[in-house]
Amino acid sequence: MSGWDAYITNLINTGFVTQAMITGHDGNTWAKSSDFNPSQNEIKLLIAWLQKPTNAKTTDGIKLCNKTYLPVKMSNKTGIFKCNDQSSFTAKLTNQTCVIGATNENIIDQRCNEEVRKICAYLKKVNF
Repeated sequence: MSGWDAYITNLINTGFVTQAMITGHDGNTWAKSSDFNPSQNEIKLLIAWLQKPTNAKTTDGIKLCNKTYLPVKMSNKTGIFKCNDQSSFTAKLTNQTCVIGATNENIIDQRCNEEVRKICAYLKKVNF
């Protein structure tokens, strides 16, 4: 278990995140939930979107784990995305990482977003 796995465990233990992942800006995985397997290409496209979301609302959405999600809110290198089945995920960029927290239909996406935001605030504080 790497030190990054502790961040994943902390996100899951909040009860507001069901799956989580931390990657570098290059799309390489640093840590993730065992049952969360987006492709590296999906992650790279997501990171590109977060870096420049100007046309995010006019697209057909973004895929994660082969499911299509539509943007609900995009701001400050952060995105909240929702799927037809009511699952959702939040993704946020720090200086070096992309933190993703996913939820099922029973969890309010804003709570997941808040937990991801907290982890990212800490990572930024320690220069990640």
